[in-house]
Amino acid sequence: MSPTRIAYRQLPASVRRRVGEVVGPVTAAESSTEGLNSSVAARLRTPAGHCFLKALPVEHRWSGTQAREAEIAPHLAPVAALLSRISELSGAATPLRLAEQRLAAHTTKDLLHHFAGESLLRTDLNPANILVNAGQARIVDWSWATRGTAWLDAAYWVSWLIAAGHTPNQAESWAAQVPAWHTAPPKAITAFAEANAKIWAESSAPSPDPWTSKIVTASKSWSQHRR
Repeated sequence: MSPTRIAYRQLPASVRRRVGEVVGPVTAAESSTEGLNSSVAARLRTPAGHCFLKALPVEHRWSGTQAREAEIAPHLAPVAALLSRISELSGAATPLRLAEQRLAAHTTKDLLHHFAGESLLRTDLNPANILVNAGQARIVDWSWATRGTAWLDAAYWVSWLIAAGHTPNQAESWAAQVPAWHTAPPKAITAFAEANAKIWAESSAPSPDPWTSKIVTASKSWSQHRR
């Protein structure tokens, strides 16, 4: 079950003081209505600018995902979060789940080697995790960071592009702007598209919300297109 969302000002004063020690005095806080995996998700305004805060109770079963995100964040600070740049980053220095492990239950064993690699992968390219400000885009929320082959993030992106209204051909054309995409054998892309469609179909049961229904339909459409 997803954690209950609470406002930043509902946090204990001791927690808010600790946040202030890190980011400076918080003059305003705007809760995000997107995302499902955090108790607190808020954009904070400080004298130095804006920052984004996520939090979960330490006893929550998903708290480890945010600990992983905290480990990843220092490696991303100087990088504009563009997929073509992310695909060049190595995930080897941080303990991460492997892409072939995440996909193992949804494809055949002989195809898993296509997904293995040492690149850092975001894997969840939900538009709510992409912040655009002053013409610069950054990807946030690295709690599902994974290690695998460099082209996979571009592949994960395809389904979200289709969900946003692109045709499968158009979505793949955008993915092709990521250099790593061109290293993927067509068979491997098809295997991923089919596995990803299965993952979304299973995770959406029994009663998906509207945005989940959209990505389920998009993933199925791409899988059918690849076949």
